[in-house]
Amino acid sequence: MTPAVPRLDSASVAEVVSFVVDRRGLMRMSRYEQEEFLDSWKKYYSDDARQRALKQHLDQCDESTLRDLRDVLFRVSKRMFLTDAQEYLRIKHDSTRAYAFLADRLARFAAEAAWLKGYGDPAKDLSVAIGTGAPRNPEEWSNWIVRETTPEERVLGEQYLEAIKNVREQEKRRRSAAAPASGPAASARGP
Repeated sequence: MTPAVPRLDSASVAEVVSFVVDRRGLMRMSRYEQEEFLDSWKKYYSDDARQRALKQHLDQCDESTLRDLRDVLFRVSKRMFLTDAQEYLRIKHDSTRAYAFLADRLARFAAEAAWLKGYGDPAKDLSVAIGTGAPRNPEEWSNWIVRETTPEERVLGEQYLEAIKNVREQEKRRRSAAAPASGPAASARGP
């Protein structure tokens, strides 16, 4: 039986997690519906009390459920990653659009990482339950690409990752160049 998509505002945390891990739940949805559901899920569970409740539920789940949850989220994330890589390859010759696209993806990755880590609050940190085994730095992403993709996907993913690394470095340089203007010496001078 195909489970109904839970209403986040009325379903229990257990019902939402059960829907996500059910093989006829989140995985049966179209890519667009999956992204919409996960975006809504993250937004709904960004509330402090709700994110704590989600963490408490995940802490009580057995390893099998957590493994299934990570597997579903991994497969959805892989598809989203490859879709983004295809989009990058489509627009990479338009440097302005490509840079904006990659900068947007970097901001999105940072926001998702902050949410996963409970915005620094250990009582809301979902990274152990959900993020175990997920790549956390460029080297781990490169290893993941080699391990989890076909040769065709690998070529696509490596180009995308390289472009993201370049934009990340450019953004770091841009921020560090702007930092002295807003540092302590600037505030001592007044507005």
